[in-house]
Amino acid sequence: MRGTLGLKPIQAISTESYVSMSDHLDQLELQLLGSAGAWICGKQFTLADIGMMAILERLREGNWLDLLVEPRPNVSRYWAALKTRNSYQKGCRGFDHPLVFKSTKR
Repeated sequence: MRGTLGLKPIQAISTESYVSMSDHLDQLELQLLGSAGAWICGKQFTLADIGMMAILERLREGNWLDLLVEPRPNVSRYWAALKTRNSYQKGCRGFDHPLVFKSTKR
């Protein structure tokens, strides 16, 4: 089949994506550890938190939370706090990406 990737390039892309997201979440874990509040910038919920909300929601849709979020206790607590926000309820719940595997885990 022309124009499709073989298994090795797909594995390489997946591995690179996993490593990059792991690094990003490791940095978030450290930021949250040193934060003076529940959010990235402390007690103030900011645009940085909104951006992470969207990223973590996409990880949820792809069933990556167990592998990427749950091993990081600060990120895990942060994700739990994000899901309680009215902005998550209005902006994310019920808006699953139609091309992404549907997860039942919220």
